[in-house]
Amino acid sequence: MEASHVSHKSYSPSSAWGKYPVLKALLVQVVSLTFCLISAFIAKKYFGYIFSSRAFLFLLSFHSFLSLFIALLFKSEWWWCAIAFIFPVGVALGLYLQISSALSLAVFLFLFFIFGTTFTTRVPYFPSHPSLSETLLDILPDKKKLHLLDAGSGFGGLLIDLSERRPGWELTGIEISSVPWLFSFLRSKILGCENVKFQLGSYEHLNFEKFDVVFVYLSPVVMSEIWKKVQYEMVPGSIFMSYEFPVDGKPPSFEIQMNENGEVLYVWQM
Repeated sequence: MEASHVSHKSYSPSSAWGKYPVLKALLVQVVSLTFCLISAFIAKKYFGYIFSSRAFLFLLSFHSFLSLFIALLFKSEWWWCAIAFIFPVGVALGLYLQISSALSLAVFLFLFFIFGTTFTTRVPYFPSHPSLSETLLDILPDKKKLHLLDAGSGFGGLLIDLSERRPGWELTGIEISSVPWLFSFLRSKILGCENVKFQLGSYEHLNFEKFDVVFVYLSPVVMSEIWKKVQYEMVPGSIFMSYEFPVDGKPPSFEIQMNENGEVLYVWQM
């Protein structure tokens, strides 16, 4: 499939409300908690209900289901709907178990530095299949000079594997989460991968024009946006690949089923 290459234009990511789903998730909890507190106040004042363990469990369940309903009403992604449902129960369980604040902070910071960027990028961490590098080597031309970008390189396993197999290639990984980036950066230095460069940052601020191949393993909710960037910046003859997630309305040049689980690598020849 031929994709139009638009020159003399700059790609700019969208800044719509949907790009920051954490704000929507926060609003869901505020609205549902407010409604639950009002309901509890009315029940106590006019019906004389006294708070008990049974009443608390009922109110907690009501809070969770109401949060789920509001999240669905806001058309949140399925994982945000799951978080909306689980969050009230998680808070109540943490208070009941009296988990120390130091331990809670340590766990929060650890998870935040790995997954925190999901709040703005809408891209959860997805580890790729170990056989992916072998598939890429079968697809890509066997030439000494090839500049490949892994946009969202995670812990760097794919590029480090390719580095060992294709020492002449120029490999770049960019990762917005600090802990995975630091791990991949240190790993590449320890293993002596001289043709691999890991950058900390967002692919949105990186020009795709200088790459022969751009590989992504992101999320369905960002595929239409990254496709616009691909069309604006990638040059004719380059290759765009997406693991597992297609671009709606843009049939790939070809696709490869990776394994029996149905995971697919989509390939567009620009």
